[in-house]
Amino acid sequence: MKPALLVIDIQHGIWDDPEFPRDSEKSEIQLASIGDILKYAIDRNLLIIILECKPKDKDYGDSLQIIKDLAQTPNIFTKSCGDAFEEINFDNYLREQSIDSLVLMGINASYCVKKTAESAIKKGYCVVTSPDLISDDLTVEQEHRLQTQDFYLNSTIFLPTANELKKYLEDNIIN
Repeated sequence: MKPALLVIDIQHGIWDDPEFPRDSEKSEIQLASIGDILKYAIDRNLLIIILECKPKDKDYGDSLQIIKDLAQTPNIFTKSCGDAFEEINFDNYLREQSIDSLVLMGINASYCVKKTAESAIKKGYCVVTSPDLISDDLTVEQEHRLQTQDFYLNSTIFLPTANELKKYLEDNIIN
């Protein structure tokens, strides 16, 4: 398995927007989990890609500086919609890097993360994620339903914690 880590839409205009309410304690835990996975990836020279949502009708700004600092990557792709694969250069770039698996982390698990995951699966990528790495502006009950949807359980490798995701990567990465 040759993975790339995708950090999806963790931007000031989304993270701080009252239209995207989130539990601040959970958000801090999520950022810490993402930071931990990014450090793990850097130590192993894994490809990290930041995806930023840049629709024509709204300015969400840049990614959070903490994400840019942690990711230490020049690989920033912009997308105008939820699905990163609608940007033709994105899939081409992954193929040029011989990527076969994607570790997804980010905001809007029920739309942007999910749309990107659906397209990735259709294009033949293995998709891996954890509830520690994706979030939404959902209530706890709605989020539980989202996390147990057939899509996440049957179409992706959905690991319960970021630590289990790290263990999965450790056991499956081919250098």
